[in-house]
Amino acid sequence: MEVEISGGFLLLAAFLYYMDTDGLLLWVGAACVLHELGHYCALRLCGGRVTLLRLTCVGAEMRLAHGGPQGRWARMAVALAGPGVNLLLAFGAVQAGEKAYLFAGLNLGLALFNLLPVSGLDGGRALAVLLAGRRWEGLDRALSTGLSLGVTFSGLWLMGKTRNPTLLLTGSWLFVHAITGEKRSFSVKFPCNRTEGVVH
Repeated sequence: MEVEISGGFLLLAAFLYYMDTDGLLLWVGAACVLHELGHYCALRLCGGRVTLLRLTCVGAEMRLAHGGPQGRWARMAVALAGPGVNLLLAFGAVQAGEKAYLFAGLNLGLALFNLLPVSGLDGGRALAVLLAGRRWEGLDRALSTGLSLGVTFSGLWLMGKTRNPTLLLTGSWLFVHAITGEKRSFSVKFPCNRTEGVVH
């Protein structure tokens, strides 16, 4: 498996390191890595083989060898595996006691955010798989557009309060992704988290 690291990822990492005054970056990084491992393990269990792991400013992108996960439920399982891991980690961290509450909260937040039915996120991909070939097939795009606009305006409000543009940038990316559409071919690459071909 090849690994590529984009310049955008390095810039984002540097920005987050600069902004991190509370020592959260290590815990956030751990939650994200475990999230991606959830996708990877599900891919392998469903017969997929990753040929390229690319780290970008919008997440991790896993490209698959030809003939990835087959069937509606296999593709849905791969899409939901990452948030599922985060939910399990949140539950386990809460059981570990008060010192692990921060890690529990980070995992819960990451899981709930990725479960939003927005194109480019795991929830949006799962919904697209569920609706594929049915009469409500266009519903996922309408939901994506509306919710991504909501995230963008929430990010704008938050930036005014905290000067942190992260949510605004994320919402803007999701909105662009929603209105431009996304290829849904699972034979060559399977989306994981945040761009075409991402398994976040």
